[in-house]
Amino acid sequence: MDFATIGAMLFAILAVAINGIPQLLYAKERGFKLRAVAFAYFLAAGLNLILGSVTPISAQAETITVASSTKEKNARVTGLILAAFGMTALGLLGLVSRIADWAGAGVVAGMMAGVGLMLCEVSYNFTKSNWLISVVSILSAVGSWILLKNDANAVVYTIGISVAVSTLLHIVLLKIKGDKAGSEAPSEPEPPLIQEWLNGWRNLVINKASILSALGLICMGIGCNISFGSITASIAGTTQDLNHLTLVNAVADFVSAPAGGLPLEGIISGTAGAPHPVLTGALMMAFIGVLILTGAVEKLAKYVPAESISGFLLVIGFVMTTVPSMAAVIASGTIAAGVAAMGMTIISKNPFYGMVAGIAVRLLGTQLGV
Repeated sequence: MDFATIGAMLFAILAVAINGIPQLLYAKERGFKLRAVAFAYFLAAGLNLILGSVTPISAQAETITVASSTKEKNARVTGLILAAFGMTALGLLGLVSRIADWAGAGVVAGMMAGVGLMLCEVSYNFTKSNWLISVVSILSAVGSWILLKNDANAVVYTIGISVAVSTLLHIVLLKIKGDKAGSEAPSEPEPPLIQEWLNGWRNLVINKASILSALGLICMGIGCNISFGSITASIAGTTQDLNHLTLVNAVADFVSAPAGGLPLEGIISGTAGAPHPVLTGALMMAFIGVLILTGAVEKLAKYVPAESISGFLLVIGFVMTTVPSMAAVIASGTIAAGVAAMGMTIISKNPFYGMVAGIAVRLLGTQLGV
């Protein structure tokens, strides 16, 4: 490989990693732990190399929001593990595309639009805890997006600028008040990772909350993998085996979830546009894993206020998820079903209910001949 090729690969790796770090900070703010996630990234990197998968997996604000809507810890962990079992079965049986086709493109898109609105709601809720930081984050994100939306790295710049500007303001305000940025009370030492992982398996709780959480995450996973996997593959000028992608993120969640880690999903990744996209995507995942293990992400979390992610949540939620998803609903011709899926998703905070509502409206419309 020549220097130009290596330079292009390194730029893509850094750009996508910078995009992922704020989402890891968001996951930490929502109660997820990060240590086990590093090994999930390493495993996913190896599997992508073996399978030749061009779509990397990483932290996704949409999936983090859906998973964290289950408040009880054991039910949340159980839901993630059950979802991983479900997604493994779907991937092995080759059912991902078939289920989406049966549900209908309008229903899946409507569900994704509802998840986008959930992100917008989270963004708005941050204004209640620290309105100044949150509003500055939102304004800088929207302004950055408007100015840079035609740039190939617009998402990276939008996230980086909004988080940096609001974090800088936070630090300045702390200096004015005489407080020290990053200072916090000493925390209890964490138990060994293997102990946390085993405890997660021992404390599984099968109840209504965990089952509904799993069903919602499976529906979410189907939508994300089809949408983001297809887009990333198109950037690379190839096709993505959606069953392989589903298997990779399911197996990674078996490593992450029992220890309290966040779920990982397929992403729209700039590594697909770099030379050797499979290798570049794998190196990007390994790089994020190293950042987590070295404590770099945890250190950033001490300085970056939770409200600094308000802006990128709004842009990802509304501009990049809800708007294109609603366009897909309209294009599908099943507008009523798509709107029902969107409405029930945002009301229930569970994509499973949204998909069921959308399918019910679509079938009812078929029966009535409308």
